[in-house]
Amino acid sequence: MLGVRVSVVATAGGPEKCATARDLGAEHVIDYRSVDDLAAEVRRLAASAPTPTCKAAIMLAAYTGLRAGELLRATAARNGVILVTNTKANAPRAVPVAGPAKPYLKALPLGI
Repeated sequence: MLGVRVSVVATAGGPEKCATARDLGAEHVIDYRSVDDLAAEVRRLAASAPTPTCKAAIMLAAYTGLRAGELLRATAARNGVILVTNTKANAPRAVPVAGPAKPYLKALPLGI
């Protein structure tokens, strides 16, 4: 056993979809249709992350739209671009990272 704890974070639009996300196991669900300040909500969630790596993953997912699996399969980050080679579409993706999110790249132990 690795002693790893997983926390599922989801965004959904509307109460029914949020309930479905919770039913499927999401611990944290953000209803992007009803949150007044989505960026503040993401920052609040990241601030409650148990580790700097988890915080970085939350912030990068929010800024880039990358899924958790894509973040875990990221192979490189150069000049503010994350390269994901093994994607759902079986085609490499180069994902730009906005300026405010660039510091979080160094917190991920993914060889990037």
